[in-house]
Amino acid sequence: IEDLRDMEMATFMGIWQAAAKVRDMSADEKKAHVEAYKAEKAAKAAEEQAKKDAEAAARAAELAEHRAQKEKEEAEAAAKKAQEEAEAQAEEAEAAKAEASPEDVDTVREEFGVLMKGMPSHDDSAAAAQAVTAARYALYAASQQVYPTEYPLPPAGDGSEIFKSADEAGEGVVTYKEMSKYIGRNQSTLKIKLQEGFEEFNDQFSIEDLRDMDAATFMGIWQAAAKVRDMSADEKKAHVEAYKAGKAAKAAEAQAKKDAEAAARAAELAAVREQKEAEKKADQ
Repeated sequence: IEDLRDMEMATFMGIWQAAAKVRDMSADEKKAHVEAYKAEKAAKAAEEQAKKDAEAAARAAELAEHRAQKEKEEAEAAAKKAQEEAEAQAEEAEAAKAEASPEDVDTVREEFGVLMKGMPSHDDSAAAAQAVTAARYALYAASQQVYPTEYPLPPAGDGSEIFKSADEAGEGVVTYKEMSKYIGRNQSTLKIKLQEGFEEFNDQFSIEDLRDMDAATFMGIWQAAAKVRDMSADEKKAHVEAYKAGKAAKAAEAQAKKDAEAAARAAELAAVREQKEAEKKADQ
């Protein structure tokens, strides 16, 4: 079906007559002829298949060689690029070592401290903290020096930036309730700033307190709590214990007052009930 050659009648008639001769052979001759033809046909098919296999193998070998050459070139290019990058990094590291100093660390720490006096966004505070870490690592890479050896807390500030952040409307006044909600949203950052003074600070605000508060009042509360953070370890312990004891005593006093009021109301109700019962019996 795939043979596009031309054929004359004489050629076709020759093919036909040769095939017709087979028909006229004896049974044994037919059998021998057909078997010989099939064997020859199978041999030709095997030869053609072997030729195709050899050509396919040659093409596969050629492709494999081409692929191997390409992979080799890519690997050499990647190795060269990696070497160049390593050399560039080594040069940058050497330059960083030559430039790194404790003063560099102090500079970025000061910038971080100024930022943390307010209420920066998470992205800003993270970027500033990362800059400090990078400067410390650069210094260590240059001189194996850990600086500073003690990492100080961010400054508490005077509280003015905290108040401005809570006063979203910029009116200069917020309610204790609004400040309580603000503290609840930002307590993780405020706890870091105030440390042991946070509980005492937080207790000054209530979600039910609708009184107004100006910046000066808030700053006074903030600075009083910040003083606790800056106490010595023994002073902190004594102050916190005393505050908690006073807080517990106030809570107990308030609860006792509630219990007494409840008992008084119960006694009053009981007396009224008894009076009504007595009047009912008298009427009967």
